[in-house]
Amino acid sequence: MSGHVPETAWFLFWVGLVVVVMSWAWFMAIIVHRHNMKALEVLRLYAEKGEEPPPSVAEPLMRHLSQAAPPKKTERSRHRQGLAFCLISAGAWAGVAWWRADVGGEPRWIFYVAVAVALAFAGGAMAALINTLSTPADNG
Repeated sequence: MSGHVPETAWFLFWVGLVVVVMSWAWFMAIIVHRHNMKALEVLRLYAEKGEEPPPSVAEPLMRHLSQAAPPKKTERSRHRQGLAFCLISAGAWAGVAWWRADVGGEPRWIFYVAVAVALAFAGGAMAALINTLSTPADNG
């Protein structure tokens, strides 16, 4: 066994992976949307009657609907998010540079661009790390 995987198999793997991930995301969006619409429908029925919903009904619905809004991020968490993004991006671009160096041949400019972008993201990661470490800790 040579260990060589045909290009068609790699293509089908990546296309299949993208299809599965996109399908899952679409399915989850539909489920969340339907659940939110049911909660709003209950509140609409009370509004049409001109009544205030009882606290036993309104409290769980409002808690569910308020969870849909993303929580406010602190400055330190934004720096950590930037650090993660820059590290992943630098690694990806370094992988492209490594691949082009290993393959060789033309076009050679891809290698140089990938190295430059990987270094830029590495510099961004260093800046985000310094910002993360110098920002006071979150309180709460």
